[in-house]
Amino acid sequence: MIALVVAFKPLNDGFYSFWIYDDPQTPEQLREAGMTTWAFRYTSGVLCGQFLSFASGLFLGGRRRWSAPALAAVLALVTVAVAIPLARSSAFAPPPVPAKLLVVELLAYPLWAIVGLGVAAWLAGRRDRGGVIALMVLVWWLSGLAGLLFSGTPTWLLPLFPPLAAGAAITRTGVAPGWPADAALLALLTGLILCALLAWRAARAGNGARPVRA
Repeated sequence: MIALVVAFKPLNDGFYSFWIYDDPQTPEQLREAGMTTWAFRYTSGVLCGQFLSFASGLFLGGRRRWSAPALAAVLALVTVAVAIPLARSSAFAPPPVPAKLLVVELLAYPLWAIVGLGVAAWLAGRRDRGGVIALMVLVWWLSGLAGLLFSGTPTWLLPLFPPLAAGAAITRTGVAPGWPADAALLALLTGLILCALLAWRAARAGNGARPVRA
């Protein structure tokens, strides 16, 4: 997790200029570029951590399945412990930490682990589980990237795809602070809590599910 946070820091530094707008000039554009870049710096590695949390639930089925949320919580603590000092080292007087954004994104870690447990229980015994897992991984990352790139995605769509909401919340914190960013965070929590509740029931019903193997 530490390596992922550090590795994504340079990519986050240049995300705005490469993907959103490469020539900000007006005061408003410069402000937006700065806020977005700092939002990315402070959340370096967060989406990777969420995915690892989901994977921990997916592959820690069976008797040890409830250790997955605990592992996800540890990953969240490691992420924030590394990302914040690393981000603040980028400038002499860095802006304040976007606490609301970080708290919600980090709360998503254990929720993703529970979702992974539910998916593991659902896939137990299925012959096509390898293909289903591969498809889910692809959709997960495409959704997260879409959220980062297309911050104007309709808010009603975000709860249906939590990775989309997680990415949109980061970008919106810079380009659309206030309610648009808060709506993405609310959508992330709403979608993940609903998924986690369904997954919890599935995992309890599975009761003796073995770890899923691709």
